[in-house]
Amino acid sequence: GIPFRATQTGIYYNKDMFDQAGVAYPSDDWTLDEYIETARKMAEWGKDQGIYGTYTHTYANEWATVAAQKGEWYTADGKCNIKDPAWQTALETRKMLDDEGTQMPYGQIVAVKAVINSSFLGGKEAMVNAGSWLVRDMKNKDKFPFDFNVGVAYLPRFDETVEGPRSNYSCSVLGIPENSKHKEEAWRFIRYYVEECSNYIAASGNLPTYLPAYNDEMVNIFCEGSGLDVEYGKKFFDGDVKLTTNKIIGPCGAQYMQIGKEEIEQYFNGEKTLEETLDNIERRVNEELAKQ
Repeated sequence: GIPFRATQTGIYYNKDMFDQAGVAYPSDDWTLDEYIETARKMAEWGKDQGIYGTYTHTYANEWATVAAQKGEWYTADGKCNIKDPAWQTALETRKMLDDEGTQMPYGQIVAVKAVINSSFLGGKEAMVNAGSWLVRDMKNKDKFPFDFNVGVAYLPRFDETVEGPRSNYSCSVLGIPENSKHKEEAWRFIRYYVEECSNYIAASGNLPTYLPAYNDEMVNIFCEGSGLDVEYGKKFFDGDVKLTTNKIIGPCGAQYMQIGKEEIEQYFNGEKTLEETLDNIERRVNEELAKQ
């Protein structure tokens, strides 16, 4: 597959809410501890209005977005490394923010079928951890008629030992089936789309992967119609940003992700302890790895 469209993650924040609360905007060099402190301040300000301080969705491994800057999914000998202190900290942090009411709890998100775009753009949170694709939805004023100013900060650094700026990433690819009857034509289309359609991809509120096409005009196209200031939009095109992914890329990666989701949901919902959760993931993933 050839990557054609990417997503980089940032912290979007409701500037109007921050102004009303008298809380400083997030720094581009902040840490996880500072993120937690900011979320708590905004939750305290918004509690009588039903506004949360932040929002973390239920996508698989979404809890690990920041910890991925530090954690390793596999041990040196190729076994499950879910007990890495970074992952433990991330899981405990997610549950803590849920339990104390700083963000909408995992179980409630599932129950009410909340989604990132309509929740944040609907004014239910002061901040949200979301991909650059949220700019796509900000352009859709018919579906998301928000009326506040939005700022974007880089992801918080896991701790002071991590250098910034930081972002999480994923990408979409175009591929050609092995049994395709038109491989050459398909390849010509892929090259054309990747190399010539970057502005079209940017206009849709997504990030093109063809780096030679990057310029200031592309950033303007990306932001146009969203209400997002170009200075914030530039953060998604920053060549100096250091990227990590919360996806598990390695042996039995898909099974590892699924097992984690199954077990971790029970921890977030208070059905299992953290120790039980980590033990179960470690055992089940190592059983899958042993089959290879």
